Amino acid sequence: GYTMSRYVLNIAEKINLTYASDSEVTGHHRHYPHTHEYCELYFYIEGCCSYMVENGYFDMPYGTVIFTRPGELHSVQIDKPCLYRRYYYELPPDALAFLGSEHMRCFLERPFGKRNSLILPREIMDQCVEKLTRDIELCRSKSPDARSVALADFLYILYEINRVFDQNDNIDMPMRRNALMSQTLEYINSHLGEIGSTSDLASALYVSREYLSRTFTRYAKLTLSKYLTLKRIETAKSLIHSGVPPMRAGEECGFHDYSYFIKIFRAETGMTPYEYRKSDSIRNRM
Repeated sequence: GYTMSRYVLNIAEKINLTYASDSEVTGHHRHYPHTHEYCELYFYIEGCCSYMVENGYFDMPYGTVIFTRPGELHSVQIDKPCLYRRYYYELPPDALAFLGSEHMRCFLERPFGKRNSLILPREIMDQCVEKLTRDIELCRSKSPDARSVALADFLYILYEINRVFDQNDNIDMPMRRNALMSQTLEYINSHLGEIGSTSDLASALYVSREYLSRTFTRYAKLTLSKYLTLKRIETAKSLIHSGVPPMRAGEECGFHDYSYFIKIFRAETGMTPYEYRKSDSIRNRM
């Protein structure tokens, strides 16, 4: 059986706090690698989970906080049936423009795909969870003060996270679960346009293609070739969004046949690269 509870509180314009609890007892849940058009601040509470983001594959002890910005490919894996509980904020990159961009530094002032996580000291994590729990309880009780209290709590929580973030340059390194997985993700992120096939990737990492593919599928719960496709498409979308012409975006991501790029892009997004550029331009003007 599978049960789920979810509560969403809008605490300010385009800033949402969600509490979600999943109970899966008959099988393994797979959260497909994905990106967002917003920043996400995620608090892991409990479960038998691991997560993958751009440059690594990590364990998730209590206190794990993950932060991603638009375009960073990530997923959470359920390693075995469990109760999986988490809180997460969704917010646009300019959500705190009225306070100054420095308040978003754990999202924006770091290399793409790196330093995406930290483990908060237990005392700080407990304080954050206490505030998050109160915010959702106020939401459930329809308190007229829910949004104002939640906004104050959010600013306090973000302050604590940025403080820990500033004190550590390699926060996520002790959490790495599998060295080959992390090496593979790092290499893909750094050499995407140069990788012609999974055999090329295996050769660069000095392992056999069979061993690499088997290891990747075991941990990521999807094939290496599928992940490569997802990464190429998400990177192409980011390039197109930044103004790179679709044909050149495809080439930079490793698609050297434009017709094939169009085919794969449409299969993953439901539109051609040109249509995506057009729709993206319309969204930016709104």
